[in-house]
Formats: sequence, C-alpha cells, structure tokens
Amino acid sequence: MRKRKSGIGSRLLHLFLSLILVTGIGFPMSLPVSALEGNCGSSTKWELNNGVLTLSGSGAVTIVGWGAYSNQVTSVVIGDGITSLTSSMFVNNKSLKSIVFGKSITTIPSSFCANCSALSSVQFADGLQTIGKKAFMNCVSLKALNLPSTVTEIDAQAFFSCVGLYSLTLPDSVTTI
Repeated sequence: MRKRKSGIGSRLLHLFLSLILVTGIGFPMSLPVSALEGNCGSSTKWELNNGVLTLSGSGAVTIVGWGAYSNQVTSVVIGDGITSLTSSMFVNNKSLKSIVFGKSITTIPSSFCANCSALSSVQFADGLQTIGKKAFMNCVSLKALNLPSTVTEIDAQAFFSCVGLYSLTLPDSVTTI
C-alpha cells in the first residue's frame, strides 16, 4: 500500500477549500433575483419586478412572454403607450390583486382576467370604451368599480359571478350592456 504524500501545498488546498465551504465565499447560498423582462409584441416589453408586471412601449401586446412567471404576478401596470391586449391574458391567475390600465386601452378583451379570485383593485383610465365578454367574470374579491365616462359598451357576462361587487358606477355614456 502506497502512502500518499501530504505536503504543505496539499494541506493549504484542503484548508482553503474547507474555508470556502464553511463561509460560503464564492458559493452564495441564495442568488439575488433581478427583474425578469422580455418582449411581448413588436414594440412592447414586459418587466416583472417584486410581483409587479409592467407593460410598456407602444402598440399591441400580442405575446404573453411572462407566462412561466404568472403565479408571481400580484399587480399589473399597463403603460399609456399600450393600445391593445390579448384575450384571457390573466385568466385563472390566483395571485393577481390589482390592475392599472393605461390611457390608450380602448377595449378590455374577452376573459381578460376571468377567475382571478384575489383581484380586488382595478383602475380604469379615460379612453376605455368597451369591456369584453366575461372580462372580469368570477373575480370574487372585486368590491367597487368606477367606470370612466368614455365607456359605451359592456359585453355579456363582463362581471358575471363577481359576488363581492357591491358598487358599480356606470356612466351615462354606456349604451350597450
């Protein structure tokens, strides 16, 4: 049986590696999480930072690029340059609590955030004209909504089964429900 040499270099290497393992130097136990981001249309972007999903740029949101992270989205801020959104964009998101719509959104598409049971705050901007079919269906945590004076159409079942909704302010501009 051969005896292994244990010189000073080998001992220092073992000491160094042991020190690294014990202190965590060079091997952080948890990595800092930076904001996640990506494209969601030809000139639109998304960024998810601490639960807040911000949609920015100009034009239509055509791709739900944050889909893999949707369970982390608690708030959505839609920038003023965003002009249109996709149907069912946040459907069944159980962690979504608030949405702020930008002033360029004229239509909230069908089933936009249907079945978002934690959604309790929605801020609409002037310029909104149409709320699509089942857009807020079964959003049971909604309590009160004030629709802007620019809304003219509320499609079928837009607020169906929103059992907590006790106040919905409809402007005189609404011609179709």
